[in-house]
Amino acid sequence: MSRFPHAPSLRLRCVPHRLHAVLAILLSAFALAANPAVAQDDTLKVGSTSPAITVADWSNGSPPSASGFGQGSRTWVLHFCEANDAGSKRSATALNDAVRKFRRSGLRVVGLSTDGLAATNTFAQKSAQYPVAVDNEKQTYQAFMGAAKREGTNVAFVVRKGVIIWIGSPTSPDFAPMIEKAVVGRYNPSLAKRAEPTIRAANEAIRVKNFKDAWKHFDAVLAIDATFFGDIAVRKYKALAVDAGDAAGASDWGKQMVSTYADDSHTLTDLVDLILTDSDLKERDYALAESAAAAVVKASERGDASGMALQAQVAFAKGDFAAAKDLQFKAWQAALPDDKESFKRQLDIYSKRAAKEAGAKEAAAKEAGAKSGG
Repeated sequence: MSRFPHAPSLRLRCVPHRLHAVLAILLSAFALAANPAVAQDDTLKVGSTSPAITVADWSNGSPPSASGFGQGSRTWVLHFCEANDAGSKRSATALNDAVRKFRRSGLRVVGLSTDGLAATNTFAQKSAQYPVAVDNEKQTYQAFMGAAKREGTNVAFVVRKGVIIWIGSPTSPDFAPMIEKAVVGRYNPSLAKRAEPTIRAANEAIRVKNFKDAWKHFDAVLAIDATFFGDIAVRKYKALAVDAGDAAGASDWGKQMVSTYADDSHTLTDLVDLILTDSDLKERDYALAESAAAAVVKASERGDASGMALQAQVAFAKGDFAAAKDLQFKAWQAALPDDKESFKRQLDIYSKRAAKEAGAKEAAAKEAGAKSGG
């Protein structure tokens, strides 16, 4: 018997406290079920699916269809602007530069004004070299800016394959380098974070020469998004050729890359550059480089002479200076006006080397003829 018969036991005294705790948990659960917004953050952010756009009027340019915005392999920029806002005007200048530089790479910019049509027309005519629209009762503003908990204007949302990959002002220092990566499918912080542990595991497997696991890890990363991780495909080629010393395996992987990345000139150009310039390579697969450069030419849009210039680079590296000169000449002729100066400088280098080689061959032939005649 207890020494204190009239005192409640410790267990009985704890029951009310436990009931209170259970009730608190149940009430919290009911609150979360009744209000899902409490359970998760619905803020629109990098990595979120892009909403659709809704407009009242287009001021200039060729508007995209509502279903087309943000979709496909193009990179889209949606910029919220005001006609009389100095920041919006500065951003328009940055966006104009981006359009001129990357339109051939699939960049599309859409301005969305919070003003009426008359003010928007003035802004578009004076400042924008891309389509500008008037929002339809701020529906798009709320879908993007409101959902992202942003206020004001002069904010851009960059979208690729239906996913928001960047939010900020086009005048910020990181906008231009981000766009340069985005247009070739190489900018997506969410994908990069997702693949980081696997890439780290692949590098560690190479370090300990566990190549079977390394290839498995690389392939897992490429399965996420082959275009975005094109640099990993190139890294695998180097690992095969250098770390594993498997020239045949590297050749087979390189041929597979030419097929897989037939429409991705950026990745194939990286592969060619590796073959021609990487000091760790003991042997340079010029045949693979030629095949990859030819694929770049085929994938290039009209007016893009970079593929022919790449072929010239391969020919020069092989020592075929005459072919390098001829290919670079064709590239220079086909280049857009803004690119011609740089193409001409490279043509002059190849031409001098080709002339020197031709002169050496002519002198050798004369010397051989003189000896034979003597």
